[in-house]
Amino acid sequence: MLTPKKLIFTVAAAMSATCITANAQEPDTALIHSTIKKYNDESSVYTNYTQKLVISLEGGQLKANSYINTERILITDLSLKTARFDNTIDNDFTSQIFQGNTIAYIPQKNGAYKRVAKYNSVSGYTGQDGLEDDDNQPTPFTGLCKGTVIQINASQSHPMLGFLPIHMPYQSYPVLHSEFVVIAPKYVELKFVPKGAMSNIFHHTQKDSAGNVVHRFTANHLNKLNAPSDVPSAFYYSPYIVTMVSKYRLPGTSKDSAISENSESLFKYKRKFIYNLNVKSDTMLERLVAEITKGDKTDRQKAKHIYEWLQNTIHYKAINIGLGGWVPREADTVCKRQFGDCKDMSSLYMKMGRIAGLKTYLSWIGTTLLPFTFEETPVPYVSNHMICALNIDNEWIFVDGTHSNLPFGGNRDDIQGKETMIALDNEHFKIETIPVVNADKNVTIDSTSLKISTENFEDVMGKTRQRFVGYPAWNSAFALSYLNADADRNKKFAQTLAGRGGENYVLESFSFKQVENENRDVTLGTSFIIPRYITKNGADLMLNMNLLKTMKSFDIDTVNRRVDFYHDYKETKKEVTILEIPVGYKIKYLPKSVKGNFKDYWSYSITYKVAGNKVILTKEYKINTVKLPMAEFAANNTEIKSLITEYKDNLVLTASKK
Repeated sequence: MLTPKKLIFTVAAAMSATCITANAQEPDTALIHSTIKKYNDESSVYTNYTQKLVISLEGGQLKANSYINTERILITDLSLKTARFDNTIDNDFTSQIFQGNTIAYIPQKNGAYKRVAKYNSVSGYTGQDGLEDDDNQPTPFTGLCKGTVIQINASQSHPMLGFLPIHMPYQSYPVLHSEFVVIAPKYVELKFVPKGAMSNIFHHTQKDSAGNVVHRFTANHLNKLNAPSDVPSAFYYSPYIVTMVSKYRLPGTSKDSAISENSESLFKYKRKFIYNLNVKSDTMLERLVAEITKGDKTDRQKAKHIYEWLQNTIHYKAINIGLGGWVPREADTVCKRQFGDCKDMSSLYMKMGRIAGLKTYLSWIGTTLLPFTFEETPVPYVSNHMICALNIDNEWIFVDGTHSNLPFGGNRDDIQGKETMIALDNEHFKIETIPVVNADKNVTIDSTSLKISTENFEDVMGKTRQRFVGYPAWNSAFALSYLNADADRNKKFAQTLAGRGGENYVLESFSFKQVENENRDVTLGTSFIIPRYITKNGADLMLNMNLLKTMKSFDIDTVNRRVDFYHDYKETKKEVTILEIPVGYKIKYLPKSVKGNFKDYWSYSITYKVAGNKVILTKEYKINTVKLPMAEFAANNTEIKSLITEYKDNLVLTASKK
């Protein structure tokens, strides 16, 4: 499905760029010097980020065009290594014409500026079957230095009114002035939805002008916005404005045309991408379905076997160019190619399911990357993914062929809690919410046996066996499938999953295995050594058995963070560490057992006990949320700090008296 990316200009040998160079102007020397002085610890600063969206009537139809002007100062020489200065502008794959130029004003020793311009033109991607091509790289600037001013001027056409650009000026660098201007005829009803953290930074004014309404959103002196961890995307923390044409009535007509008025108008807009899809009969697919479902007695058996065939046969490949990012291909085409993206796999499953007599439907959904709902922002890009909805005995089951390790009935973790719009037919739809999986369905069981080196009584050696159930298993197996049996990469991945005890941890051997059960569990066995892990103090050995410090990352930055804290999925973790006490030693101090929790969000228990010559540490955690609101940060941190304190408590062994 469609994913945002940068459209890369190509350098044209000759073109008329008068219309887009008119905004280019000599840099303001005083502004440059004052900006460098004020922002001397930044790599670069935008002095201006202006975006103008003009909707107008041309040839009896509404057209939309964008004009983008930016100016950026390179503050330090470091900026040449940390930032890109090629000719890039955000693109959504639906634009048809793109013109632009980039001008660099490079300071010279005599105080003047050398002007270097690059003129560019690109025809937008409009074909359905084009494949994404990143080989067309721009010609870079050379000779840039501190104090260089980069100006970008571009124009872009948006032929589909449902795909108007998002204004998001505030991310990795300070912005002195941001301006978003939208001009549209009075008979066009617009809707603006400010979103993201601090979306109140935009000052909105509106005025009438020559039969148009002019909306202006301005923001000044925006500091750099650092990307926080544990958040799905910039759409959660960077302020932006979603612009929609709700509806309009052209002059001389008596009926409104709805574009993004509500979820119903969105469905009517999106259904044209699937209209008349897979309506013809196909004997090849009919024979294939009959073979796959041979002997099946129930609809669930048929649905499961078709799904497993799809997973094992059709390879995922993103197809994002033009309408190829939105229009599913015919099922027989996907089957013959044996590759496709999410909508292609959904098209094939829908057709094969219907041949088998199943109730299968295409269904649009947005992943957690997009914090949108169909009613609040009824625009096509509210969904960046497509799945197939299956109804068996009035139960909705969702099928996603893009995750190679999901069992039948499982959903990717990045669509939990998200709305999906099911196309029941060309006139009707239904919105369902993907359930959030309970914590007891996503389980990690970690068992570790430890021995102390009797050569130096400083090193510990151990073996672990981890069993992953639910999302921990499915995501691990999915990641392994992309490592392509590369030994070094597999080892690094194993160390990521099993590493413990600090920087000295050395992974000696490992073995992944997928359990042959319906749930597709995964196990990982390892052996390791941690040199110099034990502290010796006379006859005492001090050992921290908390090799894993689970949930330590839940200590949240309350000073700089301005967005809720997100966790991929609810989960349960059980960790058992068994230490064999060396001969000649006994326990001098055993840490206490404790329990703790923070409301219904999470809980833990830590239990120490002695059994013969072994110390057994058992820890259990339940993370019962996928989002921790900002209002809870302070109280959450108090409880997490108590947990971290418990992690510091050491077991003490002492040499037995002879």
